Amino acid sequence: MTTEPTAPPEVTPPSAGLWRYGLGATAVAAIVNLVIHTVVKATGVSFVVAFSAGDKPMHITAAHVAALTVVPLLIATALAAVASRRSMATLRAVQIVAGVVAVVSLVGPLSLTAELGAKVALASMHVVAGAAFVLAVERARRPHPDNTHRS
Repeated sequence: MTTEPTAPPEVTPPSAGLWRYGLGATAVAAIVNLVIHTVVKATGVSFVVAFSAGDKPMHITAAHVAALTVVPLLIATALAAVASRRSMATLRAVQIVAGVVAVVSLVGPLSLTAELGAKVALASMHVVAGAAFVLAVERARRPHPDNTHRS
């Protein structure tokens, strides 16, 4: 009895999984950030912020939260998809840079002229968006049944 050798599954380009996981992460991050905004606002925290003491105050709305979560994550996903076509090392570098950018971006909300609750909520939204993207890239980088197929 002989058995024919089977070909190993071909791994699809990471960009295919990246788009799937990137879009999913974008949706999840937007929903989580909108929930954070809604819950914190319901506790009476004002989302009126100023970028510096002399600036005109601005009210952060749910539309701001949604747009400022979705647009950057879509751009990041597109950049990661392009990077994944170059090499997995380049994709890993994009993932690391994204994590660093997410941490550094905390300076923005924490340095606003606003209530402490608003600062903490906005900073947590940065963490949610950054973590969602880094995890989406990690999921797309790892071989698993969802991004392999047999010929």
